[in-house]
Amino acid sequence: MRAVMMAGALAMVVGSVAPAFAVKMEADVAPANAASYGFKVKVAPRDDGRITFTVTRDLAKAEWKGRDATLEVRSSSGGITECWVEPKKRKNTLTYWFIVAPEYVNYSTFTVAEIQTAGEGEDEEKLIGGGTFFRMRLKDFVGESKH
Repeated sequence: MRAVMMAGALAMVVGSVAPAFAVKMEADVAPANAASYGFKVKVAPRDDGRITFTVTRDLAKAEWKGRDATLEVRSSSGGITECWVEPKKRKNTLTYWFIVAPEYVNYSTFTVAEIQTAGEGEDEEKLIGGGTFFRMRLKDFVGESKH
């Protein structure tokens, strides 16, 4: 009888375990497809020669609540710096703003990672593995830099 109960309990545990999957997707965002992903990118030259980037995200097109944004500045010989960029939130949009020197534009990227969270809120714990990473090569939005 005890063996039958143990076998029954084991069958319940094994039968209730289901595989869990998290999907990480990567999307290259360029001027031709930015709007379809819910992004707008504006580029403006500054008086000092550097370039201002303003990236706006329409949250109505976002699948996941959690998000981080990273600017990676590189030169032809390798990485210079990598940093998080905090957005300004207005109603249903997020706006990211940063400045890059023209000699680094050809090699630099901006990535918005939208990540699954444990709950429904933006500030909930981010889950490992699932989400969408939107990568923007800065040169695509300004054309080939002469530097």
